[in-house]
Amino acid sequence: MHEPGPVTLMRRQSTRQLASPQQLLRLGAGLAVMLTLSGCQVVDVGFGNYAQVRFIQASQNAPGIDFYANSAALAYNVGFDQGTSYVPVNPAAYTVTADTAGSKTALATASQGMGAGKQYTVILGGSLATLQETILTDQTTAAPSGNISVRVIDEATKVSGVDVYLVSSTGKLASTALISNYTAMTFGTNSGYVNLPSGTYSIVVVPTGTVPTSTTTTYLTGPELGYNGGSVRTVVVMDAPNGTSSPGVSAYVAVDYDSPGS
Repeated sequence: MHEPGPVTLMRRQSTRQLASPQQLLRLGAGLAVMLTLSGCQVVDVGFGNYAQVRFIQASQNAPGIDFYANSAALAYNVGFDQGTSYVPVNPAAYTVTADTAGSKTALATASQGMGAGKQYTVILGGSLATLQETILTDQTTAAPSGNISVRVIDEATKVSGVDVYLVSSTGKLASTALISNYTAMTFGTNSGYVNLPSGTYSIVVVPTGTVPTSTTTTYLTGPELGYNGGSVRTVVVMDAPNGTSSPGVSAYVAVDYDSPGS
């Protein structure tokens, strides 16, 4: 599980992996800290006493978003293609609202009980007229030895079904076996976590049913990223940034778990 660190707003750069909160601030085992959040909420962040929640803004048309859990403001002015680090909160039942930044105008809401020792991801997606908020429970333990665990969430609204490949640096798209959980994905699809051998991969997204060849036109061909054994990642596929001339998507890679020392 991630150790609590300062709340950090993160922007995806291509499909660069985001820094682990463990790399932002490492706390000794059993260290207890009292952290006061907006709205006068006090959280005892002793090991295992808290839940953690982070936010990803995947709606291209939405304005900057302030996220509230009940009455506590946990993140401010999160823009499209941005996310936050994990924020510790007291275990409780929460109503999470996505408000227009600087106002109390709620654009979407969802509810979730958050338990001690667990991590959650809140994703805001959809078009401005049909915004949807989804709360996911994250994996907080290492992938099996020699493997990584990767979950793909489809939040793209401007393309129809997609197939998602993780292409090894030692292979090619045309010879990569498609992982069944990543096929025929549509808006709102959650693949669940899939275990893969650790290594270096490029995220490639193509229209559903595409038989890849050396000349396949893709919605996305991401840069190669290294994934250490035991690591856990969430990949959010979303619309390409405004101004993209042809249909396409982008991918936001969020760090769920990194083994100590990685």
